[in-house]
Amino acid sequence: MKKIIVLLILIVNFSCTNKNRLLNTEERITSFLDKQKENSFNLSLDTISSFKWDELLIAGPYTDLSKISGYDLSETPNTIKHHDSFVLFVFLNGKKGIKFIEIDRHLLADQVFEDDEYDYKIYSKSKSNLLIVK
Repeated sequence: MKKIIVLLILIVNFSCTNKNRLLNTEERITSFLDKQKENSFNLSLDTISSFKWDELLIAGPYTDLSKISGYDLSETPNTIKHHDSFVLFVFLNGKKGIKFIEIDRHLLADQVFEDDEYDYKIYSKSKSNLLIVK
């Protein structure tokens, strides 16, 4: 019985971790956003340089990543398709999703991901300094 419990814990722990998720970056950004008292401020993401990336996809709640054409997002979990509690940031390199973070939705305004046509936006790295308006 002990072996089964240990095995289940290892399976759950392994399935809950993802090598492409930037947990430290996610925690730092969440902390930064949480501490902001001003109604508008800049979130500078172009300074993230611990890996090579050239675009940033920001997907809002219920976005189905499999319907975004022209990009390989196979390494990014599509859990946002079923949730409205977070916003997904996917760092892209050569049209392929390589790293991601999930930020609590209440910390961001919908303008970050909403478009006239889609519930996601794609920013070039040079334009990933986002004005956040609460």
